[in-house]
Amino acid sequence: MTTAARPCTGAAAYQHLADALAACPSVTDRSPELQDLMAAIWSIVCIRGRRVVVPMGSAGTVTITGEYPSTELIAVMDWLRLHEEQARALTPDGLFRAMRSIGTLGPHGSGRAARMDRLGGLVDVPAGVVVRWIQADDEDERCAS
Repeated sequence: MTTAARPCTGAAAYQHLADALAACPSVTDRSPELQDLMAAIWSIVCIRGRRVVVPMGSAGTVTITGEYPSTELIAVMDWLRLHEEQARALTPDGLFRAMRSIGTLGPHGSGRAARMDRLGGLVDVPAGVVVRWIQADDEDERCAS
C-alpha cells in the first residue's frame, strides 16, 4: 500500500479520503488503489475511541468502542459498492460524513453491532424495553415468559 500514516484530522484528512477514492478505478475490482482506499477509510473514517451514537431507526443510545472498526469498514465498502457514483460526486467533507454515518449509524454499522452485542443475541426487542440479565438458578428472581 502506498497510503501514508494517518493524515491530520479535518479538511486534510477529508481531502486524502476523496483523493483515495478518485484514484481508485473501481471499488468492485481489486487493485492497489482499492487497497489504498480501504486503508484511508480504516484510518480516517473508522472510530478508534469511544463514542455514543443513536443508530438509524433506534430510539436509544449505544456506546461504540474501538472494537468495531472492521464492522465500520465492511459497512462503508458495502455502501460504496452500491453508491459509487454518488460517493464520487460528494465534496470531501460530504464523503467523510456519509462514510462515517454509514459506518457507525447504518444498518450494518458499528452502532447496530454494539447494540446486538449488548443484547446478547436477542432480536426484535422493542424500543424502551429493559433487558435484564439474571442467573438462571437464582430462586429469588421471576422471569416473564
